[in-house]
Amino acid sequence: MSPKAYVRPGKTASVMGIVVGIVMLFLGMAFFSFLQEDGSGVGQVFMAFWMLILIIIIAYYVYNLNSQNPSSAAMAEIELDMPAGVSSGEEKLRSLERLKKEQLITDEEYQHKRKEIMQEKW
Repeated sequence: MSPKAYVRPGKTASVMGIVVGIVMLFLGMAFFSFLQEDGSGVGQVFMAFWMLILIIIIAYYVYNLNSQNPSSAAMAEIELDMPAGVSSGEEKLRSLERLKKEQLITDEEYQHKRKEIMQEKW
């Protein structure tokens, strides 16, 4: 099992999302006005839907930019690319060292188990 980390969009990504959303909203309004002149009802409905979606996207990025606790939808879970054998061997050695320091195992047990761990394929 690979270790996981959680990330969210930073301030720069949120600002860029807002800027791009506003530019696309203005383009949508321009196209909507062209479609009004042509009388295209289907196009007007599509552009109204387009602008509604953009308003939601802009609001989402504004919320994430201003909030200390961003929406959970803004967070992504990623798996860290670490070889499983290396991290598990390191974890076992660190855990064994901790057990020895806390005097939960004897020196002989420590040496025996450490030897076993070191002989495992990393």
